[in-house]
Amino acid sequence: MDLNLIRVFVAVYSHCSYTQAANELEISQPAVSQAIKRLEDHLGTALFIREGRGIAPTAKAIQIAQPFENAINLVNTAFASERQLMGYCVEAVLHSIGNMEGIKFALPPSNQKQAFEDLRSNKVDLLLDNAMTNDPAFVVEPLTEQSIVVVCRQGHPRLSGDSICKQAFFAEEHVVLKSKRGGSHFLDILTTESLDPCKESVEVSALSGLAMMVSSTDCIGIMPLPFAQLWADKLGLKIMPMPVKSIPLALHLVYHRRFADDPHHKKIREQLRTRVQLTVAR
Repeated sequence: MDLNLIRVFVAVYSHCSYTQAANELEISQPAVSQAIKRLEDHLGTALFIREGRGIAPTAKAIQIAQPFENAINLVNTAFASERQLMGYCVEAVLHSIGNMEGIKFALPPSNQKQAFEDLRSNKVDLLLDNAMTNDPAFVVEPLTEQSIVVVCRQGHPRLSGDSICKQAFFAEEHVVLKSKRGGSHFLDILTTESLDPCKESVEVSALSGLAMMVSSTDCIGIMPLPFAQLWADKLGLKIMPMPVKSIPLALHLVYHRRFADDPHHKKIREQLRTRVQLTVAR
């Protein structure tokens, strides 16, 4: 059997879409349709049926999906080499890793769904984020948890102590970090209390932008403690405990199951865990 037919089947089954499979494989949609037709002729049965505006796998497709995916994974592993991996990593943990041989990092896309699609289609090999998914195609490993703190500039005219009360927290203007959770803000995700809206002065898309704005204005902000500690002396920031109940930022290492046994991938994952754990231990 032509191995390319198996690759096409696995892509179509994964996406339940000829169009998305064609995009992943970088071939035309008619070529995908023809490959599935050839495989159906070889097996003597239909593999996908129309369902609404999309397609759905038949019982035969469900039966062969896992063995076919295992076969593709074995082939990929057999040809695995010391290739350069590509990963997405949030700023909250990127500084813990630094430059690392064997992998190149970029910040994740603003749409978290897109990050998972990029993992599925092999555009990236790893994701380090506070992302979670129940999709069985992905492995989600706990990596670290980071406490959240309040930061303001040293010499703030109203915040001279080492802490901030709840009243002052909501009285001050905030630089807010817009998250990837459907437009929610950082505080909404990490607090366990029902809170009044903050006085939002500036909205930024990155922790580095938040730190710079807080250092040069009288606004306050919230960020993970390790990131705040990294920039406190450099930018003249003061770190204060959260005055409201909050939960730590849980960060995860996410990857597709096809790479679970890939030797090079496993080596990079272990190095990432070690670097992050060493930073936490300091």
